[in-house]
Amino acid sequence: MTLKKSFLACLSCWVIVVVFYLSYKLKVTHILEGVFRELLLLPTFFGGIFFGIYTLVLLIKKLRTKQ
Repeated sequence: MTLKKSFLACLSCWVIVVVFYLSYKLKVTHILEGVFRELLLLPTFFGGIFFGIYTLVLLIKKLRTKQ
């Protein structure tokens, strides 16, 4: 996976987390939103952490090869 794809995956995961957080703060309570929150929130949170660390590793490798 390239650095760009890894960064986009990380960013998309965190965008999903932010959308659910905003729906919680705005007190949106739809049944489908609750179902999708339960199914998506934990995997996207861990995906954001994983792809964030993976992006940093790829960035460090890229910067080390340039030196």
